[in-house]
Amino acid sequence: MGLLKKVFAFSGILIFIYIITTQIELKSLALILKKANFLYFFPAFIFTFMLNFLKIFRCYKLLKINELEVSFRKFLELYSHTKLYASISNLIVSEGMATFLVMFKQEKNRQKVVSIFFLCNFFDLLAITLLCLISLLFSIKMKIIDLAKFKFFNFSNYTFIFIAFIVLAIIIYSFKNKLKSIIGPLKKYKISSQSFKILFLFTILVYTSYVLTAFFQAKLFNVEVNIFYLILIFTGGSLISIIPISINGLGTREAFFIFLLKIKNFNNEQAFSLSIFAFLVMPLLTLFSIYLFSLIINRILK
Repeated sequence: MGLLKKVFAFSGILIFIYIITTQIELKSLALILKKANFLYFFPAFIFTFMLNFLKIFRCYKLLKINELEVSFRKFLELYSHTKLYASISNLIVSEGMATFLVMFKQEKNRQKVVSIFFLCNFFDLLAITLLCLISLLFSIKMKIIDLAKFKFFNFSNYTFIFIAFIVLAIIIYSFKNKLKSIIGPLKKYKISSQSFKILFLFTILVYTSYVLTAFFQAKLFNVEVNIFYLILIFTGGSLISIIPISINGLGTREAFFIFLLKIKNFNNEQAFSLSIFAFLVMPLLTLFSIYLFSLIINRILK
């Protein structure tokens, strides 16, 4: 059973290898990269940078409200360093908490710190889920999703929505252990009205940046689709990345992108390039930039 669980945990990698070897043509991929509109790289980078920076500042503000003292430049370095490690090792930020706990030696503060980071993760998961559901409903209502494409499954509107909810339920169920680890510390943390306002405001700003990032990244690879459909693709990709059958969603997310973009007559190589760029290349590049920025600031101000 233990061996089966380990194999299952890496099945996403097998999907990725399958996509690379059977669904992607290297010549077509090279052509997609050649035709990419790199004028959109700069705004895509800026908004991804903003997205990550706002997440950092959101956590920092919550720490300050809860009277946990740390300098912003030191926090910036520690957060970006841990997030980089988390991205590479397939851990959410809160699971890489050891780096942060160095800042808080008193035992009484540790629970607060853990709770704050889990709270931020919970709000992120909630925001992604809501965006995904809203974009799905609008895509169906505005007939952006052509249900005739699914006629071989004999879908109706209600059936399609029902299946979407089932898929979402499977994602959340597969994430149940991490959800328990998030909700557990939150039970011991009493959120103040000021903390809630900070969380609410910054989460809106974070996911405004998220939508703008998705828009410019799609433009970069000449993917022209309705904004609601684009949000559905990106948020769905984020939720699918949660399923613990891969490393950081690799393979499962690419399959999802290829499936939804193929419906709109985009080729596999475009979908694959957008997925890899949006969820792997750009986040790591911006986090590395933030980390370098923090090191430079710390060195200048020493």
